[in-house]
Amino acid sequence: MLENPYESPAGLTEVRADADAGAAQLLSPVQAALYVLGTTGVGALIGLAGGAGLGWLLPSYYRGVFSGGDAPGFDPLAVGIGLGTTQGAGLGAVVGVVLILGYWWFQTRLSRKDS
Repeated sequence: MLENPYESPAGLTEVRADADAGAAQLLSPVQAALYVLGTTGVGALIGLAGGAGLGWLLPSYYRGVFSGGDAPGFDPLAVGIGLGTTQGAGLGAVVGVVLILGYWWFQTRLSRKDS
């Protein structure tokens, strides 16, 4: 049986795996941005649900918070959806950035400890 000339020699993959095991596994900037974008989206959805629920179940809350809440055209559900979505997205973005910074800090400390 012929050997495949494109196959790596036996044992090379084990050495490479051992060398990569101690290296810090940092996220690329694109991966970090995608994580932050994901947490922003999840935060927006949670905020949307919370704001819509509050505007639908307790419309008097938004009517009391805003000075024009007693106006006939005031829609507490729309206000809840808008506020919940924007506030949830903002909080999700902050949480994503904090998680990424914490991950990078932890990984760099691990790589310094191993050196």
